[in-house]
Amino acid sequence: MRLGSYQSLRTLLDDLYMEYLKDKYEPFTYGKDWLLGTTSPEFPNALQLIVSWSWFLKPDIQSLSSFEPEWSASSPEVYGLSSYSRLEIIDKFPIRSYGVATNDPYIVSLLLHKSRDGKVMYAFFSKLSKLINMRKSSYTGEMSWGDHINIEKHKAKLVDVASYKFKFIYTGNFIQSDKIALIIKSYSPRSW
Repeated sequence: MRLGSYQSLRTLLDDLYMEYLKDKYEPFTYGKDWLLGTTSPEFPNALQLIVSWSWFLKPDIQSLSSFEPEWSASSPEVYGLSSYSRLEIIDKFPIRSYGVATNDPYIVSLLLHKSRDGKVMYAFFSKLSKLINMRKSSYTGEMSWGDHINIEKHKAKLVDVASYKFKFIYTGNFIQSDKIALIIKSYSPRSW
């Protein structure tokens, strides 16, 4: 499949379903029985889920089309997908997940694995994996390698998502609690 040729996530999901998945999953079950994730070689433990923030907030697992029928009208780029994305089908539920919201385009380049500096991306995701399980509700300061981060942690349902331009959902084997949101105000990597 040529991911870069799709104008909407809906057409991508429809083609993927009809070509490869129709014998395994019932129709209109994306988000309930299966969903897509994408990751990078630099930090494979941070799997970005291709779902909306509203799916993330649901207390029970439902098909996205059942409560948000227009969610997939967006282009795949809104979810960080490009012709270089490596997709993975996830069908083991429930999924422990966390949200990340920000207004900073640099942070988005790291979240979507678009930074050209693999070392910076690795350092960034290593910090997120530690911060997601921290007991504190906020942290501002220097991290282990001389970089600086300003981050807040909230229960996801308490976040005013309209205040943030960029919102992504992740999962990983390091998550100890579910439905947590990290609000990243700023991140300044150390100069290597």
